[in-house]
Amino acid sequence: YVIFIEGGGSCQDEATCKQWAKEKGSSSDFQRTSTGDHSGVAVSNCTTNPYFCNATAAVVPYCTADGHRGNNAVASADTWGWIFDGHLNFVAIVEELVKTRGLGDAKRILLTGSSAGGIGTFANLDWLVDRFPGVDIKAAPQAGWFFPAALPGDLDDIYPPSDFPHFYAGTHGNAQTVPGAPQAGLARLKVTADDLNADCVAAQKPEEWWACVSAHKLYPHLKAPIYIIENMYDTNQIYSSDGKVPKAPANDSEAAAVQRYVGMYGGAMRNSTAQLLLHDNGKRVRDGLFLPSCFDHPVDFPVTITPAGAGPQSWQLLLGDWFFERNDFQQFHRLVESCPTDMPCNPLPTCRF
Repeated sequence: YVIFIEGGGSCQDEATCKQWAKEKGSSSDFQRTSTGDHSGVAVSNCTTNPYFCNATAAVVPYCTADGHRGNNAVASADTWGWIFDGHLNFVAIVEELVKTRGLGDAKRILLTGSSAGGIGTFANLDWLVDRFPGVDIKAAPQAGWFFPAALPGDLDDIYPPSDFPHFYAGTHGNAQTVPGAPQAGLARLKVTADDLNADCVAAQKPEEWWACVSAHKLYPHLKAPIYIIENMYDTNQIYSSDGKVPKAPANDSEAAAVQRYVGMYGGAMRNSTAQLLLHDNGKRVRDGLFLPSCFDHPVDFPVTITPAGAGPQSWQLLLGDWFFERNDFQQFHRLVESCPTDMPCNPLPTCRF
C-alpha cells in the first residue's frame, strides 16, 4: 500500500491564510480519483515506477495549510475563522481506507509525500505505526526536511538558520526566534507536547517541546525506517518567509551576500541530515538518504546523483530497492552529492543556482 500525501505550501498569518482559503482551502474542486503524484511513486506505470506500480495507492489531498499536522476542527477568532485539521483529516482518510479499500489487510505500507506532504509524512508517521502494529511500515518524505538546524555559531539547533536580513546585517535570528512565535503557531493548530513524539519531547528542555515539530529534532526518535529525499539547497526554505532571500538583489553587495547565504544554507542541510549517516537508531533496516546538490523545490523526478565510479542513480529506483529490502544497490542507499565548492553543482538544469 502506498499512501502519498500531497503538498502545496502553507500559511502563517491572517493575510496569507485568507489568500490560502480563497485559492486552496476547500475540497469542493477535488476529483474522485487521482492520476497520481508528481514524483511517480503512486502511479500505475510500470515502466517509470517498476517497484510500486502494482501497489494499492491512495493520494491524500491538501486543503488545510498546516502541513497535515493540525488537530483544530473548531473555527475561532484565534484561527481567523478557519479550521486547521490536517492530521484529523489524515486519520479519517486512513480509517476510510481500512473500511472500504483494504488498508487493514496491508502487509507493507509506504507513507510518502512531497513538500507540505513531506512534512505531513514526518508528522503522521508515529500515528500510522501505532495504528498498524506488526505491519511493515516505512516512510519516504520528499522535500520535507523542515528545517535544517542552524549551524554552530549561528543559532541554537532548535532553530533553523538565520534568515537573510539577519545574515546580511551580520546578526542572528529569524521568525522562529521571536519569543512565543513557535508556540503561537502550534496553538492555532491545537498541537501540544502530548501530540508530538514523546521521546523527542523528553529530550528537550520543557519549554522547548515545540522543537520536536522540526525534522532535525524529530528524526532521531522515529522508530520506523525512513528514506530521506531532500535537496541540499531547498528553494522553498531559502526564498520563503523563513529564509527571506531576495530573488532580485538590489545591488552587487546584496547579490554576493545571497550567494554566501545559499552556500551557508546548503552546509546547514548537509550538517543536519548527517545525523542519519552517523546513527542507525537501532532499526532493523538502515535509514536511507538521497541529498542532491540541487537548488530547487521539491526533488524533481529526473534528478540523479552520480557517485564516483558509478552511473547516475535515481532516487525512485533506490527507494524501491530499499523499501523491499532487495538491496541490489545497497551501497547507494545513502547518497550525498559531492561538489568542488559549497554551491549547487547537480547538472540538471532545474538544479542550477
